[in-house]
This record gives sequence, C-alpha cells and structure tokens, in this order.
Amino acid sequence: MQRLTPHLLRSGCDFLHALVNLLEGQTMLKSLDLSNAGLTVDQGLRLLLAVCKNCGETLHSLKIFKLMTPELGLDIGTDARYLMALSQFVNVSVLRVNHTYMSDDVLFLLSAHGKLKDLAIHAEYYYYGRADSRTSEEAWQLLTLKCPDLEVTFVIKGVSHDQSLCDILTPSIPLCMLLWFPANYTTSFNTKNCFQHIASHFQKSLRDLVLFLDFSFLNDEEDIANVIAKCTCLNTLIIDSKMKVQQQIRVERAIRKAVGQQPDHRLQTVIINNEVINLEETWLTSLIGWLVVLVN
Repeated sequence: MQRLTPHLLRSGCDFLHALVNLLEGQTMLKSLDLSNAGLTVDQGLRLLLAVCKNCGETLHSLKIFKLMTPELGLDIGTDARYLMALSQFVNVSVLRVNHTYMSDDVLFLLSAHGKLKDLAIHAEYYYYGRADSRTSEEAWQLLTLKCPDLEVTFVIKGVSHDQSLCDILTPSIPLCMLLWFPANYTTSFNTKNCFQHIASHFQKSLRDLVLFLDFSFLNDEEDIANVIAKCTCLNTLIIDSKMKVQQQIRVERAIRKAVGQQPDHRLQTVIINNEVINLEETWLTSLIGWLVVLVN
C-alpha cells in the first residue's frame, strides 16, 4: 500500500477513485492490509467504507496501522465515518491500528461484535509531554468480558513522559506483549515510574517484554527485576541497549535473583543484546557478580 501513496495523493488523480471501485467490487475478502499508506483522513476513510460495503461479514483480519495521518483538530477514533466502517466489520478477529484510532466508542463496537482475538496498537512519539487517555478501564473490561480470548500487543515508540505512557497503557488492558522504545532523553525518574506502572497493572497478562533502552538513564536495574518478580506470567524478556559490560552483569544478576525468589515463575528466555542469558545461578556467575560489586 505504501507504494501506491504518491499516486493517491496526486491532485486530481483518479487512482483513488479506481481503488475505491475495486474494493467496493470485492465480496469475499477475508484479510486486508492497508498499513503505512499515510493517506489523508478523508482518503483513508473512503477506502474503509468501500471495503465494508460488501465485505463487512467476510473480513477477519484488518490492518490499518498508519493508514491515515492524524490531522490537527480531528479525532479519528471518534469520527462518525470511521465508527460506521468498524461497525460493519462484525467478524474481525485480528486488528492492527494506531493509538490515535482508538477510543471508548471503538472498544464498545468491538465488544458488541465479540470476535476480537488479536489486537495490536502502535503509539508513537507525538505523545511526548501530554497525557492522552483515549480509552477507559471500563471499556477495556467490557471488551475483555465479551472477547475472553483477546490478546493485546502494544508497540510504544519515543514516548518519554511517564504520565503519557501510563495513560496509553490503561489498566485492565489484557496486555500480553509490550515493545517499548523510550526516547533518548527519557529520565531515570520517568523510566522508574513506567516500570512500576507495568509491574502493578499487568501482572497476570504480560508474557513478552521487549525493551530498547539507554541504560545511562537507569539508576537501578531493580526496576526490571521488579517487573520480573511481579509479572509471574512473563515468558520472554528481550533487552536491546547500549549498556556497558558492568551494567549488563548487574542486570543479569538482578534478573537471576528475581527469578530465584519466584519459584512459580514462567520466565524461560532472556536475551540481552542478542545474547541468551543463563537464568541459573552458577559459581561462575556468582563470582563475576561479586567482582563487579567490588570494582564499583
């Protein structure tokens, strides 16, 4: 879809009209990926409305991440045309969207359909410095009740303000996977608050955690250990960072300690900077850990 964008954006171009006609003519579409088109809101909604005309009941997978570029003063998540389109996709079980496309209205529609199983939401850097709670706990609770098999993935990039991240990750989300790319200027205070929020609200759902961190802003590797200790369903932890060797050893030691204190923990895989970490404490890991403590 991204390759078609220059043609769609041309002034007076009939390409969009032709694509709309093509989509309107479909009757058995089961999967549709319009990701990364970067269209205007009007253009993107025209495509969605064209699809739902005859494929509202047949479509099972809908991916519209970055289909539309947000416009100042226009809230896509509450736009009547957008809600109308979503209301027609009654059998969608897989959905990929931007966080700006979300709202309580969207969650209520998805709850009414009761078919959603796999929801991925992308939130990006423009949330810096402002809280944006687009969805409520009550709406997520209803969606989880109506869609008991729902698993949610969040990809959060460049969000630096702790309050913004906490508002994006609304408590009651059945969050199974989180990929977090903090901005380079994230402070240790903000990072600590974010880890505390994750550990406090997603203890029983979070299975996979992927972190892209600048450890110069982490004063305490115990932040990660706290997540491990509380999120007992965590199965995989992947960390990509610029930490020094001494820092990595301290992080590994904190992780092993947290796992050792939680006998019913499910953590199986820890990868730090593409290196698989042994979770069992050995005489060698203990010796290295104590040497690091003595040196520092």
